[in-house]
Amino acid sequence: MNEKIKLATKDLAKIALSIALIVVGSLIKIPIGIVPITLQMFMCFTITLILQKKAFIAIAIYIMMGLLGLPVFASGGGFSYVLVPSFGYLIGFLFGSVIVGYSMSYLKDQKFINVLLMVLLYELIVYIFGLGYWTILYKFIVNKELLASTLFVSGFLVFIPTDLFWCVLSSYIYKQLDKRMHISTTYKMAEIKAEN
Repeated sequence: MNEKIKLATKDLAKIALSIALIVVGSLIKIPIGIVPITLQMFMCFTITLILQKKAFIAIAIYIMMGLLGLPVFASGGGFSYVLVPSFGYLIGFLFGSVIVGYSMSYLKDQKFINVLLMVLLYELIVYIFGLGYWTILYKFIVNKELLASTLFVSGFLVFIPTDLFWCVLSSYIYKQLDKRMHISTTYKMAEIKAEN
């Protein structure tokens, strides 16, 4: 019983720290256009690799905090943020954390290249939601013409160099932490205990 309570407390502490890191990541930004460059992507990648199945909890709480009015997003907060083009990327962070977090917990061969592929998958999910949401927002809500070239450059191309760097860096950090803290083994052991 005590073991389970300790594990739950540890998880809550990790989730709280993860939320704080995402908030800090969103506030460190380079305003380059409609959607700024931030450290959000890097934080979400790294947190998902480390927390795996539980990562979506931290990201969901972070999004709820922003929608409830706390200025934790890159451009503020409040429910009206759903009308900001970058909101789709936040939805992508959430779905990506579920898909990649669960995939990581079942990934047997956690070589660097396999971890990197997981993070690249995460990035792809974020862009599918981000660009899709941006398109729908402009077409059906804002009623403005959005050129495919504008969407491609402003919503994708300008971010690729930094995002690819974040992919490599978060994969590297995870591998280094896993060597020292045996993250992948710890989660597998916890699952075996839970099943018994």
